[in-house]
Amino acid sequence: MYDGCTITESCSLYRRHLKSGFGPQRNDPCPNSGDRLLRKGDRCPVWIEGVDTRGVYQRKSLRTTSWDIGERILREMLIPPPAAPVVPAQEPDKPQPITLSAAIDSFTAKLQGEGREVDTIRKYQLLFRELKEFSAACGFSTVAHLTFERLVAFKLTWMLKEKDKQRKGINTATKNSTG
Repeated sequence: MYDGCTITESCSLYRRHLKSGFGPQRNDPCPNSGDRLLRKGDRCPVWIEGVDTRGVYQRKSLRTTSWDIGERILREMLIPPPAAPVVPAQEPDKPQPITLSAAIDSFTAKLQGEGREVDTIRKYQLLFRELKEFSAACGFSTVAHLTFERLVAFKLTWMLKEKDKQRKGINTATKNSTG
């Protein structure tokens, strides 16, 4: 794109006069080298310079010595490009929501694949069993339903269970190894 300044679409033809190829020995310059816009009767190449309809700066040879052919090429270049057809926006396919059970199974399989300790996997299974109970009580079954607020509410259920155990006299403290 030509961003040097604001220019309207404007292209012009001109001749770029050759420095040799004329005269009896074919080593003389073009006799019309003083006039860039000489239209007829010259054997020098026709060039184009300017900004086309897409806003792109052009300065190139049209690979012809005929002014008439150069004008035809210029007209074809200045025809505006066809407008892109309007395609109605399509909504991307929404992925299926991941169920809580599928996510838990996948995570557990990953832990086993990594060779985690059996005790670690058992603790995760306990956590997931309680999470499934909580989600069933709240009425949701996908990972998308696990919002921050619901996870905080789930964590509060642990605290309530600890208080129930303390009230019932169940020892929840860690065992002392000195006995």
